[in-house]
Amino acid sequence: MNDWNTKLGLEKTIHPDEIPKLDLYMDQLIQLFENKFKDTLRNDKEKVLTKTMVNNYGKDKLFFPIEKKKYTREHVLLIAMIYHLKGGLSIPDIKLALSEANEKIVRGQMDFEKFYSTYIELHEEQFQMFQKEVERKIENVRQKSAAFNDDFYIEQLLMIAAFVQMSTMYRKMAEMIVDKL
Repeated sequence: MNDWNTKLGLEKTIHPDEIPKLDLYMDQLIQLFENKFKDTLRNDKEKVLTKTMVNNYGKDKLFFPIEKKKYTREHVLLIAMIYHLKGGLSIPDIKLALSEANEKIVRGQMDFEKFYSTYIELHEEQFQMFQKEVERKIENVRQKSAAFNDDFYIEQLLMIAAFVQMSTMYRKMAEMIVDKL
């Protein structure tokens, strides 16, 4: 568990300054995401982003319609948020959460790049807190699993359960907030 921090790549995200100032075609969009997140995949079978995913996000109205087969900076930022949100929320919940943002972007009532930059700041702060919490949780589980004669399997099973419990609690909290929208 010592190298978990580098293997997970949870700190990785797309910053606005990494997005070209011009609109992107589908292949350029996918390449941007692939270059940024390829090292964070669990195995070779996983894909960061595919044409099918992007097309389905568009069909499901997770982002406002594209024009002339090109994705604007706002599209790229929305897709980056979708990429992160889908780890904890269902696609219908993401659609509900982003629907008003999409409307405001289209009406020119929201500076989405500013919003996204704030989101990135929170992401970076939360990553710092997460690192500390993981270290505390690992130590706590190791202390509790010592009662099982340092059985590696028991320790790992308790760690899995502890992390899944926290994940479930955070996901449920996020779902409750989505439901209020």
